[in-house]
Amino acid sequence: MNSELEKKIEAILFYTAEPVKVSFLAKTLEVKIDVVREALLKLNASLESRGIKMVEHNDEVSLVTSPEFAPLIEKLIKDEREREL
Repeated sequence: MNSELEKKIEAILFYTAEPVKVSFLAKTLEVKIDVVREALLKLNASLESRGIKMVEHNDEVSLVTSPEFAPLIEKLIKDEREREL
């Protein structure tokens, strides 16, 4: 598998910051859906020890914060809201 494809998928998911259909990735990257799915598996494995995770639901994928960092993110949101007041 081409790690370049994984990087492109990661860039698209990061840029969109919302769920993206697997079929959209295949069309945009001009590869077959099976090739995208294989790259997604490898991307997901490479993210296992990082602060973000990939989530797939209803044939859509997105990047999310790792659950283990939920308290940190909640603190950031709380601090941000307090500054706005």
